[in-house]
Amino acid sequence: MVKGAIDDALEIVIAYWIEARNAYNNQNTLRALNCLIEARFYLGITYSPKTDYEAKSEAGEKSGKKERDAIAAAALEVMDRIKIDKTLRSPDFLLGKVVEMIEADPIHAKALEDFSKLTAKGKRVQHPVSAGDRFANTLSKWITGKDQPYPRITTLYQHLCRQIEAAALNKKRTPRKANG
Repeated sequence: MVKGAIDDALEIVIAYWIEARNAYNNQNTLRALNCLIEARFYLGITYSPKTDYEAKSEAGEKSGKKERDAIAAAALEVMDRIKIDKTLRSPDFLLGKVVEMIEADPIHAKALEDFSKLTAKGKRVQHPVSAGDRFANTLSKWITGKDQPYPRITTLYQHLCRQIEAAALNKKRTPRKANG
């Protein structure tokens, strides 16, 4: 709750408490009780402690944000540099290309390593999965998931996919030269 809203609610609590005290002094106990009930309600609004689960959930959202933002920035930069060619036969190859280019760049590779440490922390992996594969899965979730944490990545990915599909269509339409 915002500090100003808390102060406003506390002023309401004080006003109801004063009204309850005045009513009690005038031997109007029913009105005093009603005022105390209202005061208690507004006091409850000002004091709403977070549950342990809520506090951990908020902390979890914030932890690793620096690493996620760094790898997302790396993915955006790499996706900006991608030129559509014959190696990108379908959108399925695009995420692999993004990860490949991140791994090839020393600065981006460090961001990938930091992100990998963050995502693998405390997890027991039965089948060893490379950091690149884990990031490709995460990138796919960022792009196709309901919650879009990095909408610019989704937009750029969709743009590149349209270019790949257009290149594939042009390739199918272009007649091959006859031998001889």
